[in-house]
Amino acid sequence: MKKFNYILICLVITSFVMVSCNGLLDADSERYTFDENYQMSSDHDSLYAMVGILSQLQKLGDRYVLLGELRGDLMQTNDEASLYLKQINEFNISKDNPYTSTKEYYSIINNCNYTIQYVDTAKVKNAEKPMLRVMAAAKAIRAWTYLQLVLNYGSAKYIDRPILTSTDAEMTYPVYNLSQLADALIEDLLPFKDVEPLQLGVFAEYNSNLSMLPIKFLLGDLYLWKGDYEHAANMYYELMYAKSLVIKKDYMNYWEYSDKFVKTILHIDWKNTFKAGSTEVLAALSSSPDYGSPFTL
Repeated sequence: MKKFNYILICLVITSFVMVSCNGLLDADSERYTFDENYQMSSDHDSLYAMVGILSQLQKLGDRYVLLGELRGDLMQTNDEASLYLKQINEFNISKDNPYTSTKEYYSIINNCNYTIQYVDTAKVKNAEKPMLRVMAAAKAIRAWTYLQLVLNYGSAKYIDRPILTSTDAEMTYPVYNLSQLADALIEDLLPFKDVEPLQLGVFAEYNSNLSMLPIKFLLGDLYLWKGDYEHAANMYYELMYAKSLVIKKDYMNYWEYSDKFVKTILHIDWKNTFKAGSTEVLAALSSSPDYGSPFTL
């Protein structure tokens, strides 16, 4: 039984449509920037690129919840729900259902690939390589997006370099199932598991550190989906130890002895678990009502 969570958790969801790169290069603007003119030559370029990627993640917020929960056992539609939501709930999804679109996923992946290709990880500042953090953040977001693709749609085209031309888009890319994709992503993420997270600061009242997906958490999930429980447990342990993560009794039912009786303590305000300041929140998909694509849920 699943529990609705803002924390980026694995959801067991059924595949229902194959993936495609169609529409990836669609553009409705006459303002273009060519890759030879944008090589991320400065630190600011890399940070702006990451902010752009985070803004794209907003588009996945609603479907991240709906595709998982409407096919789970704790949520259902009512008579006023839209036809598309009812289709998801009934596992009878038509081709024109907007939630079958994979364009938004591949758009994020393509931008991550661009950042990964052009960010200068050799640059040294104060005896450190700060752009490694940008690289690690982009790889983590790409891995999470790929994982959502394969869990939702059954398979994913694995593209590890940016698609910048129509020729690139027409090339044949390998299609991976969950196990194959997990192998590729684990190999890609392991060298970066100990890189310090990227710091982008605070936007309004939102701490952007929450948008940085912990690589050890992603590795734990990937190992878990492969059935490699030992490595999954090790990754989760490393993450909990490094971040001093705890489960507070404030967010759970517990029992106490009182005058030879067992007294049940019920903490009904469990929704506090999902607040940004909760120690149980590892990462979050954020959205602004003023800019970009706010969540409609």
